Amino acid sequence: MNNIEIVTERFVLRTLSENDVSLRYLSWINGENASPYISYDGSYKQLQSYVIDKSNKQNILFLGIFLKDNLQHIGNIKYEPMDIEKHYANLGILIGEKKWQGVGVGPEVIKASAKWLQKEKGIQQIVLRVKIANESAVKAYKKVGFSEKNTPYISKVEGIHLSMVWDLPTL
Repeated sequence: MNNIEIVTERFVLRTLSENDVSLRYLSWINGENASPYISYDGSYKQLQSYVIDKSNKQNILFLGIFLKDNLQHIGNIKYEPMDIEKHYANLGILIGEKKWQGVGVGPEVIKASAKWLQKEKGIQQIVLRVKIANESAVKAYKKVGFSEKNTPYISKVEGIHLSMVWDLPTL
């Protein structure tokens, strides 16, 4: 999906492009400060190819999270897959810049992008899989409105992952 832009109070969410891939972005997922909940061991070129591939698919919404004031790239939010017929989307989010973790970025961008998905694509439910050990993420998802609930739309490993579902309120 090309040229999508969603503006929140503090952020601009826009379609990610290969030009957004930087060594800093690579370090979020493949560096010494990488999240223990993200696994990636590819190269810079492979990351560029990944972004191009995901951004060009119609059943994926892949957005960069940029600061509104200076357009610094601080993370990504991705809905993959989106199933328009079944009205659900599977969420993944990465806040790569450490100073922006734990300050409400997730809830702000999830709510804004979910509202866009509901209005533009008819999505009624957001689902996700999260590691049980990632307590801060589980807490943030619950703050948005997600609840722990099994869903046929995602796989999980019992004792390691939780399934979470957010039934979107009617606009």
